[in-house]
Amino acid sequence: MKTEILNNEFESKNYLIENLPDHINRYVRVQYKNTTKDTYQNGLTKFYNYLILNNTKEVNQTNINSIVKEYKSYLENNTNLASTSIDNYIIIVKVFCTGYLNLQLNKIRKTHIGKTKKVKYLEYDEVIGLINTVSYCTGNIEQITRDKAIICTLFGAGLRISELLNIKLIDYNPDESTINIIGKGRAKDEYETLILPKPTNNHIKEYLQQRQLHNRGCKYLFCSLTDKQLTRQSVNKNIKKYANEYDKLNNKNISPKVSTHSFRHSLARYCLINKGLTIHQVKDILRHSNIETTAKYLENTNEEIQQLRANLF
Repeated sequence: MKTEILNNEFESKNYLIENLPDHINRYVRVQYKNTTKDTYQNGLTKFYNYLILNNTKEVNQTNINSIVKEYKSYLENNTNLASTSIDNYIIIVKVFCTGYLNLQLNKIRKTHIGKTKKVKYLEYDEVIGLINTVSYCTGNIEQITRDKAIICTLFGAGLRISELLNIKLIDYNPDESTINIIGKGRAKDEYETLILPKPTNNHIKEYLQQRQLHNRGCKYLFCSLTDKQLTRQSVNKNIKKYANEYDKLNNKNISPKVSTHSFRHSLARYCLINKGLTIHQVKDILRHSNIETTAKYLENTNEEIQQLRANLF
């Protein structure tokens, strides 16, 4: 009986809100990846809850464009979501409405809330200097080798902090200089194998020698001094400490630009500006799904623009 009701709604293209969860479940079930299923389930449930909140009775071709427009406005004005998150929620609704409900949607403009977040990155010599500064901040050899290896891996492999923290010992192959990671948006069993630069591999080896001396049993590659998986907060705290010390020693001010993610930005800039790689090559190195994400690293700083002006002729 329920199947017949849903099919009849397809024929009329008039969907009662009370039946929308069944349509959402149908749509989610046919998705291939578990991560995609979760994304659509969460996004469409959010949309459904909004419709209930606004006492919407049905969705059809007559009202769908105004509904989506008002939903976008609701996300912009009543949530703390970033612009990209709002756009992603709207894309999910659009794909569901056009690809499953067979309703036509007008073009939807991207969201712009406040100023565009500026990309923060370090120059190559600043990254090296930060690595060397670790030794000035602690006398614990295990921590020194670990944190040097962490910074090297974040920069050298261009990892996100979540990817680094979830690397297990069995995912690292010192002889082949490789690590297996689960990238952003991947299922729990979808591993990617990345080749590590030689200096990064050497730093990890040095750390593992110290780790072995202390008989660490943690299954994760990088662990705390209490033999537990490291947290994002603890890594950030240590890196900020090293950045502050670097500033004191060198009369610099890199600490405002330093975070676990700024090393990924720094690698992109290094590859594009220092090594002369193409934007498509850097896109693949960083494993970006969209080249527009990579393009933002090409933006010139004020200092670079002035230098370009000075050398035009």
